[in-house]
Amino acid sequence: SLEAAADKKGDARVITHTSGARHMGGATQKKYFEKWTMPGSLGGDGRSMIPPSGPWVRYAQTKLANLTFAFALAKKQSKVKALSACPGISITNLQKTAHKKGNGMRNFDLFVARKMSHSNKDATLPLITAAFSPEAVSGTLYVPRDGEWGPPKAAPEKGEKNAMDASQQEMLWAASEEAVGEKF
Repeated sequence: SLEAAADKKGDARVITHTSGARHMGGATQKKYFEKWTMPGSLGGDGRSMIPPSGPWVRYAQTKLANLTFAFALAKKQSKVKALSACPGISITNLQKTAHKKGNGMRNFDLFVARKMSHSNKDATLPLITAAFSPEAVSGTLYVPRDGEWGPPKAAPEKGEKNAMDASQQEMLWAASEEAVGEKF
């Protein structure tokens, strides 16, 4: 369907949403693509955001996987653009809920994050750029210009070592094919 749309309309896109948390979990690990079997089996039972443990490790892995998938798809697909976007620091229900549950954000962390964040509306700009900019190039990650806030820009690839790694992309691709039961 996406290839047909690209042929008909001249453009079709797959956009993944990543986060600065993608840098918290190291390289993509295959175990995070396996079926969850019991509490603590994927990342442990810890509740700390710094250093990441428990659900924060899993969150970091999902955000790294999203970016890795976009880069891998960009290599495999010429008709459909594959892009990714990172919102930067923005206080959303993720942080508020984590704070209320005592799950990694202390009062001080939340206070600092609020002072450093930009609005949720501004945080959508990298995603909007990936989705609608006529200049968007497949295989690009859009991030806030100043790292965690500011207008969107294309991120340099050099800062995305894990997501750009060919072996990581191949592992993620194979695990994704296995999960959906189809080869692409």
